[in-house]
Amino acid sequence: MRKLRMRSLALLVALVLLACSLPLAAFADGGDVYINNPDPKDRLHLRKSPSTTAESLGKYYNGAPITALEDNGKGWVRVRVGNGNGSLTGWMQKKYLSQTLIPSAMPQCVCYEKTVVYQQPSRTSSCKTLETNTSVSLMGFSDTWWHILAVPEYQSAYTCFIPANTTALALVHDENPTIRAHVSNPNKNDRLHLRQTPSKDGKDLGKYYNGSVGTVLGYSEDGKWVKVDMYGRQGYMLRTYLTLEGEVNHAYYGIPTIHLTARNASLYESPDANSSHRALQQAIELKVLGLIDTEWLHVNADGVTGFVKWADTDFPRTGY
Repeated sequence: MRKLRMRSLALLVALVLLACSLPLAAFADGGDVYINNPDPKDRLHLRKSPSTTAESLGKYYNGAPITALEDNGKGWVRVRVGNGNGSLTGWMQKKYLSQTLIPSAMPQCVCYEKTVVYQQPSRTSSCKTLETNTSVSLMGFSDTWWHILAVPEYQSAYTCFIPANTTALALVHDENPTIRAHVSNPNKNDRLHLRQTPSKDGKDLGKYYNGSVGTVLGYSEDGKWVKVDMYGRQGYMLRTYLTLEGEVNHAYYGIPTIHLTARNASLYESPDANSSHRALQQAIELKVLGLIDTEWLHVNADGVTGFVKWADTDFPRTGY
């Protein structure tokens, strides 16, 4: 019996040693990863090469959109921070990265005046203008540049750079920050159902295009549905087709622009001809957020959301 116990103990020790010697699973190339600093106020260095003594390209908050490019198997992952031309590539320590979504700790700001932003941390790189009142998330920073995620209303979000300590951005202080949910269908021409209950059999409250953004109100018990407020219209959407704050949005912007054709068209408070309404100018452009039914469209009219009658517009009557 003593020999059997000793053999069992030896086998257990051998298995433990074998487990400790196995390398950690590599991060998949092209997969989304998330900074997982134990202290959300801390930031993680993006290094020029895989070494703690290498030049730092910036320090990034939990929630910054990151894509894994290469796992060197030695504790470092080559990553891309941001998207498109406004991204930076470098190395981050693997022990501070996770493949599970981590709550965002990125400071939220608003641009209170038009200002120039750059594709790269250089004033000689291509630039564009950030419009007043654009929402901005501070992903990370260096001594001279801030790397930001700009979220223009009714446009695709993009990452870019702005000189450090700029006075154009104002920090938004919110003890109970909201989490935004972006409709993200693989096909930008498709729409996502808003359901009255967390079920595909739930009453259809409308179908929304990529680029429309709701506020997260809660989740279903199984986590497959997100309760959202879509511009005042509340219901459930499938989690699979939503990009939440801090996640990388790979979906293309898909909100159509249409025009009024009726002379006496109105913007209604709800999809009901008896609800409060105001007259609209015939030449005004409308952005179609979603299709409510075969009679009503949920739109943005010059910054104001509401409902218009489908028949009063040039929006094609197909695909509901």
